[in-house]
Amino acid sequence: MPGSDALFGGRLLWHEPERTVWDQLSQQETCGWLDEHDCPPWETWVGWIEAADSDNGRAFLIAWVHPDLLDRAQSGMQVIACESVGWLDERPCPITDSLRNAGYLS
Repeated sequence: MPGSDALFGGRLLWHEPERTVWDQLSQQETCGWLDEHDCPPWETWVGWIEAADSDNGRAFLIAWVHPDLLDRAQSGMQVIACESVGWLDERPCPITDSLRNAGYLS
C-alpha cells in the first residue's frame, strides 16, 4: 500500500476539456497555472480516463498538483462556472474508487 504520502503532499485534479467555457478566468486567477482552457500544465498530467471509466460518460484528464500550488489550483476552481476542473478525491467514479483502494486517495 502506498500510504498517505503517496502523492508527496499534493493532490490529484481532474479536468474535462469538453466542459470548458474558455473565459480565461481561471488563467487569470491562477497566474497562468491553469490555461485559457482551464487545463493544468502538461508536465503535471498523469492520466487520461476514457468515457467508459468515468462517472458521466465524458473523458477527463488527471493531473498532479504540487503541495505549493494547492491554493492556486483551488482559487482557479472557484472561478470556473462550468465545473470543468475539480479534485479527483471528491469525484465519485470507478478510477477514484480504484485509487482509493490502492492507497493513493483518502
